[in-house]
Amino acid sequence: MVKLFDVLKSEHQEVKELLNQIQETGDEEGNLFEEVRRKLELHMNGEEKYFYPEMGDYEELKELIIEAYEEHEAAQSVLRKLRWITFTDIGFKARIKVLKDLIEHHIEEEENEIFPAIEQIVSEDQLEKIEQDYMEYQNKKLGLR
Repeated sequence: MVKLFDVLKSEHQEVKELLNQIQETGDEEGNLFEEVRRKLELHMNGEEKYFYPEMGDYEELKELIIEAYEEHEAAQSVLRKLRWITFTDIGFKARIKVLKDLIEHHIEEEENEIFPAIEQIVSEDQLEKIEQDYMEYQNKKLGLR
């Protein structure tokens, strides 16, 4: 049974919780932001390398996948800006809010539109292969393999 969507949803939840924590308690040391940045980049790069290209081959999914790429690009832009400032700098809280809003919108679309559409169109064998490739990539990047 394919667990790919469960893995992606779990990663989504982790990032949402970290972003909430930054907003609620702050991040004076920058540790929470650095964790968010690492998790988001790993997740987005994995999706862009293994998940989205396969889905873009399906005409019914092309528009959704193009939009997902654009949302990743927007999130990457905000991440780059946040990387060079600290929690105490003016603009940090505003940029974190923008990042949080972007990510929550993107997650909502993936989980409520893209994933259900994929389940209707893509074979379980293909999803299992994508899951395997995605997990191998994640483990390699995390040094677990």
